[in-house]
Amino acid sequence: MNHTIWIRHGTFHEEASCNLLCFPYAGGTAGMFAKWNKLFGNQVNICPVLYPGRDIRIDEPVSTDIQKLAETFVSENAFLFEKPFGLLGYCAGGLYAYETARAVKKIYQKTPAFFLSISFGTPAYQMTSAHIYKSEKEEELIQYLVSHHLIDAESAEDSDFLEYYLPILKGDMQAIDKYAYGCTEQLDCDIYAVFGKEDTMFNEADRNKWYDYTEKQCQILLVNGGHYCMEENQMQLVELIQNLEREMAL
Repeated sequence: MNHTIWIRHGTFHEEASCNLLCFPYAGGTAGMFAKWNKLFGNQVNICPVLYPGRDIRIDEPVSTDIQKLAETFVSENAFLFEKPFGLLGYCAGGLYAYETARAVKKIYQKTPAFFLSISFGTPAYQMTSAHIYKSEKEEELIQYLVSHHLIDAESAEDSDFLEYYLPILKGDMQAIDKYAYGCTEQLDCDIYAVFGKEDTMFNEADRNKWYDYTEKQCQILLVNGGHYCMEENQMQLVELIQNLEREMAL
């Protein structure tokens, strides 16, 4: 598979039956999926997407336009869509995954084999907390991050960490705040929407809006944990993806 600056900590097996593109949450990086490349063997290529402004792309500006970023990513990485592919979006990464699906359809007339959302309340869901990036008081933003378990108290005291992390998070939250919420363009694939049972950000009505996004199968899956439930349910998610890959190979 071709080299690309957009994929970090990925696995590339020619014999793989599909590519799984993984989009991290706001402020996150591709490294959160680094351990996944040891869990799927040679059948699934794990492709963690690295947004500009972090890791080896630290010298690039953080993108504040999700649609534009998705179209650039898709147009610069045609090879990722030569195999059947699935899209996974974690929290706000769901916006990037959704816009990637739209961009692939627009540019290559292709559609994902499946769309997997984790802790994300559809593109029509208004993430009201995104405006926090506008705060002129850095301590207010840090307090928000700690209280919502986005960073721990120790990291909040680390000036080097905050100097690196806060500009990235502010840029990502600005992109979310600018996003044109209300889009309900359907995807021509099955949708699996995963939510933590203790996640207070979404109610049942928010979760069920995913049914509006496809005429194919849509499953709402409740798992243990709160908003950041991916790690504690990792093996359950891996099993789901493996089952979807086996269905594709039939």
